[in-house]
Amino acid sequence: MILRYNANIVNQKQTQNIPQQGYSFELDWALHCILRLLSNYEFKSVLDIGSGEGEHKKFLQLFGKNVFSVDILKNADYVGAFLEIDFDRKFDVVWCSHVLEHQRNTGIFLDKIYDVLKENGILAITVPIHPRERLISGHLSSWSAPLLCYNLIMTGFNCNKAEILSTYELSLIVRKEHANHKELRKSSAHGADAGVEFIDIAKYFPFPAKQGLEFCGPGQLNWENPTQYLLPTPVIYENFELQIKCKNLDISSALVPNLQFAPR
Repeated sequence: MILRYNANIVNQKQTQNIPQQGYSFELDWALHCILRLLSNYEFKSVLDIGSGEGEHKKFLQLFGKNVFSVDILKNADYVGAFLEIDFDRKFDVVWCSHVLEHQRNTGIFLDKIYDVLKENGILAITVPIHPRERLISGHLSSWSAPLLCYNLIMTGFNCNKAEILSTYELSLIVRKEHANHKELRKSSAHGADAGVEFIDIAKYFPFPAKQGLEFCGPGQLNWENPTQYLLPTPVIYENFELQIKCKNLDISSALVPNLQFAPR
């Protein structure tokens, strides 16, 4: 599906971060997550983990964000595996779209995300949703909202205000607010067999943490309306048409977003 939005905007300050290919983007994955991030949060610097061809980076740059990409591809700002790179700075936002499911060392991966985020920074993460019985090349884990929150809390994120949207994929946005508990960054988690049922960490979940809790089907938590977004003003001069290609909306037309742009 190709979405088209017209905007009548005049910008009085030139920028160097305008995408060179124009104003057409292929955002098949994490579309709603990137729209929510831009609509609801103030930030400047972004680390885009697993940036691939750079479509998310280019889209964020359209709104004046300073984006640093990391990927094994040569066209990234940091070339190599995220876990093997020593970063010389911290970031306002870590953007992680369809990357977590590829990791062998999930806990170490999330720990490093936490460490490269500035205090009160923002993690925006999206993972696929598919049955755990399904074998998919490159996917080493299958995720749900409770399990994703659980892992983030073990890393040190306080997720009690996390924003979650579950559709054809699972997106979560959370600020870096510290979760201080006894199991923090332990190599393993205590469970019911040890007489522990979320006693120390229940307050860090965005929902009542109870043994056997299940989240089934689509839904949202703290996301409000997943089809309405007020974006900041793009950093361009002239009136323009923004085109977004998203193949997943062909089968999920109820999720087509309505975009508005903030006046300058």
